Amino acid sequence: MNLLRFIFSFTALLILHACGDHGYEGQYRLAADRADGLFGSMASAMGVQEITIGHDFVEANGSRQVYDDIFVRDSGDRAYLVFKRGESEEAWRIKGKDTLVQGNQLMRLEYTRVH
Repeated sequence: MNLLRFIFSFTALLILHACGDHGYEGQYRLAADRADGLFGSMASAMGVQEITIGHDFVEANGSRQVYDDIFVRDSGDRAYLVFKRGESEEAWRIKGKDTLVQGNQLMRLEYTRVH
């Protein structure tokens, strides 16, 4: 009986893990007043105003970039949404529950979730 219970629990855990989301799926809009410098100007000129983040993709202007994995990584007192494809990774800083920052202090874009 204990073995059967263990097998059931383990199977349920595997299913839940496989269906797990990173929690940042949704549509985001570029906060124009928070896009810094040349990088922000270029993004606005290219029309990158809204993006959609899915379980394993980012879509902007009809183009979809598929990733092997999208997950949250904690590093010190900050958290990052990491986009992994093969051996390469890109990390966006999680500024708040609904705000993601792409880039660094010199060049950055700030996206806010659309509700």
